[in-house]
This record gives sequence, structure tokens and C-alpha cells, in this order.
Amino acid sequence: MKKRSELPQIAEAGDGRAPLDGDRQFVAALWRGMEVLRVFGPRDDGLSNQEIAARTGFSPSTVSRLTYTLSVMGHLRYVARDGRYRLGMPVLGLGLACLAGLAIRQIAHPLMQELADFAGPGNLVSLSMREGLSMTYIHSVRAETQMSLSLDLGTRINLARSSAGRVWLAACPDEEREAVLARIATEEAGGPALVRSLREGIEAVRTKGYALNIGGWRPGVNVVAVPIAPQGSDQTVYALGCGGPSYRLTPEYLEGEIAPRLLDITRRIAASRPG
Repeated sequence: MKKRSELPQIAEAGDGRAPLDGDRQFVAALWRGMEVLRVFGPRDDGLSNQEIAARTGFSPSTVSRLTYTLSVMGHLRYVARDGRYRLGMPVLGLGLACLAGLAIRQIAHPLMQELADFAGPGNLVSLSMREGLSMTYIHSVRAETQMSLSLDLGTRINLARSSAGRVWLAACPDEEREAVLARIATEEAGGPALVRSLREGIEAVRTKGYALNIGGWRPGVNVVAVPIAPQGSDQTVYALGCGGPSYRLTPEYLEGEIAPRLLDITRRIAASRPG
């Protein structure tokens, strides 16, 4: 029996093949069911069996059996009117339980709000963690305004093309970094060139302590992010970022005012987290 610390970290494969077919303890059917649930994004207004099959790489017949089973369990809800599935309430319960177990959210919230108020209207301060080749938002705060940059809890952003992804790569364990870079090289458009750029970005993060993204993630939006390193029993690498309209968050302002405050927040979070 493997120890918990020795269990491999499975990311979505996207081609329908179970990643640990040779492992007798790995239940491929359970993995496939979880993969079906994972393909739903926060902005999806339901998915058909065909769409789920395209996203997972599973055969249509496999998807049909999985969605039927998950519907019986309540994890999916079938809407006959449009022939699509939506996530059921039990999934929400699991997500809320997961978020409640992330103590860093409670520690970081007042510090993030302090920065959001300083940065001013239209800007978003976010906390994210890796999921596959995405960085998923687990907490965000803003100074409210109609012109605010708005990203919902659970929003996924491309790891390879975001400042959050670059700081995560700079702070994660070497073996995990190389595995993710290998996936980016083969699965992302322009992968090899992108990996070379990311390696340069990683070195910049190690030198400066932060990563800038000037209009590269979304036109007219500038972002700066810093890594939050593992500590104590929590061995997760997080990314803490601040982004907003480029006319408010100029590169000079991000480097001169926001980045130092983000770095200070990481130190204050480290002092407050259990050892």
C-alpha cells in the first residue's frame, strides 16, 4: 500500500486514456467519472454527451454510461429540454468543503482586501492554485466598481500564458515543474517556444520575486503575481496576483507599488500560517 505522500498527482489527460493503467490500485472507472465532472467550467451552461466526449477524449458510449450513473447519484442534473447536463448540488458541497479546508484563504483575505483597496477601483487581487495546465482561482477580492475586472471563483486561466502560472512554475518542486513543462511543450500551441519563454520567465521570477504580464493574458489588462511557497503541512504552491486595466496598472506602477506590497503579503501570510 502506497503512503499518501507517495501517491502520484494525476492531471487531466484529455485523450481518454487512464494515466495509471498499470497500477492495480488505480480504479480507472472512478477516474473517468471524476474526469467527466472536471470538464465543467464555471461559465458552462450545461454540456451535452458529445461535448463531454470531446473534452475528455472518452468514447460517446462511455460518456453516456458515466453521465447516466452520475445523474442517478445526483452529481449531474439532466435538463431534458436542451439535452444537456449541469453539475448537481453534491458537487457544490464537495467544492465548498474543499475551500473550507484551505486555511490560507482565511489568512490571506484581509491582506488581499487591503491591497485591493490600495490599488483602487477596477482591479482584482486573486489567489490561485494549479489544476492541470490551468491556474484556478480559489479566492478573489476587489474594490467594487462597474468597471472592475471580474473573475469568478473557480475560474481557470491558462498556466503557460499567465503570470500566476509563471510564479507557480518558479516555486514548485523541480520534478513537478519538468512534468508540467513537458505537457506544455506537447499540448499547447507553439509549445517548444512557449517552454523556452517560460524558462526565461522562471529565472526572472527567481531574480525579482514576481512576474509581470503586460497585456499578454488579456488585451488591455496588466497583471503582477508572486508565488506563495509551501509551508508546514500545506505543501501546495499558490500564486497571489493583482490585475486590472492597463491605464490604471501601468508596468511602472505594478513594479514600483504593487509588487512590493504583494511580496510583503506573502511574508505576512508565512508568519501567520501554522508551521
